[in-house]
Amino acid sequence: MFLKFLEKIGRKKIVLDRGPSHPKFDLAKPWMNRYYVLFRNRPKWFPFNILIHEMLADDHGDGVHNHLCPYITIILRGGYWETRENGKYWRKPGYIGFRSANSYHRVDLKKGTKPMTIFIPGPFGLRKGSRSEYGINFIKKKMNLKKFFIKYCEDQDFEINHHQLEIINDLKNYYTENFKQNLFIKIFKKKNIKLGFYLVGDVGVGKTMILNFFFDKFNEKKLRLHFNEFMIKFHDFIFKNKDDRNGIDLFVKDLKKNTKLIYFDEFQVTNIADAMILGKLFKKIFDEKIKVIFSSNIKIKDLYKDGLQRDQFIPFIKILQNNSYEKELLIEDDYRSNNNKSLERFLSPINQSTNFVFNKFFRKITKNKNKTLKILEIKGRKIEIENFFDGIMKFNFNELCNRNLGSEDYINVANNCDFLLIENLPDFDEDNSNQQQRFITLMDILYEKKIPLMITSNVSLDSIHSSKSLREPFKRTISRLYELTSINYD
Repeated sequence: MFLKFLEKIGRKKIVLDRGPSHPKFDLAKPWMNRYYVLFRNRPKWFPFNILIHEMLADDHGDGVHNHLCPYITIILRGGYWETRENGKYWRKPGYIGFRSANSYHRVDLKKGTKPMTIFIPGPFGLRKGSRSEYGINFIKKKMNLKKFFIKYCEDQDFEINHHQLEIINDLKNYYTENFKQNLFIKIFKKKNIKLGFYLVGDVGVGKTMILNFFFDKFNEKKLRLHFNEFMIKFHDFIFKNKDDRNGIDLFVKDLKKNTKLIYFDEFQVTNIADAMILGKLFKKIFDEKIKVIFSSNIKIKDLYKDGLQRDQFIPFIKILQNNSYEKELLIEDDYRSNNNKSLERFLSPINQSTNFVFNKFFRKITKNKNKTLKILEIKGRKIEIENFFDGIMKFNFNELCNRNLGSEDYINVANNCDFLLIENLPDFDEDNSNQQQRFITLMDILYEKKIPLMITSNVSLDSIHSSKSLREPFKRTISRLYELTSINYD
């Protein structure tokens, strides 16, 4: 009778399981009958309200959610399953629950039941952080990285070893310190918390796989960029704001609006223009409390080693060391090369037989595709691509790496490319180290974009040499060539 009275005086509302802002609002269905006992529209200054809920369906969303304010719930009829972060519990009639606005949970009903509860929401303004109305995944909420990393590796048929699990534990601690601070951390560890996580290790040991896993599980604003691409964006921003003396400050403040975490994979510094500015740039990034994770096969102290005017780069090294946890992943195997031994698309030596295979494959993948002259324009420069077939490109090595091209040019090539063929890759030494550096940059960008390759070379991949100064970064290139020449392409 009481509920019918409330309905008669306009105190009943059928609540849908999603609002108009939900991307699948067209699938909305009744979620509960809500009866307003005290206020139909509670004033924000009043400390509580009293509602009666007749539940019609499971909680909305795919995971758990929080609330606008703290509340008390009393089950009058039926009962339901409540999932919280520490487990799933049956709540029977007579149960009284007290929840904070920051408490995450979800409710699921027994089939055919319509539980009824008294719901008493408390004061507004006590929730910390954003409202998660439609549910979040427990994986992302709890960041139980070790458990889910093991499951991820099993699903992908990846080998698991204790070195990788140690790094996962380090990442969990880094996440807790920077994104899930409890009272102890806030009081006792605030001065020792570092905003950067720098993972160093040899090529192909799984650094990228681990940080990709962490980055994918991170459920807040985030940004992943190749470092060259990031610096191009930075220089473009500074050029557009060249009349402002505080260009770095403006760039970082704009960055902060859009991200809480930046991820640089295979971080290295080779450009003297970048080297001279990184100290000021990253000091401001860390001052603004932006978190940064790096993977690299170069230790922080060895970055830009033997580079021009390296003494002016040292302040950046100190900033990075002071603000980053540097961890090393020690594994002897190169998983990329071990998993890709066929190398059907890295052809050596160059002779009649390998040229026949190369040209036959090229004809096969360009069949029924139109050949056009593709012209890329980059800040007034033009790159003409004569062999362009609807996303398939063919170059001679000298066309790409024996001319004055840089990372911005290669990024544009990669953005217009689905498959790249390179002829006449040379062996490297001190005489062609500039060409080798460009080739390293090109391979880093193609790897980031996962562009499959076919290459002809005078030297087999496991016998190719390097100039002395590029020996370490070239190990990464060799490892990536194993993968890029083995990616399936139909």
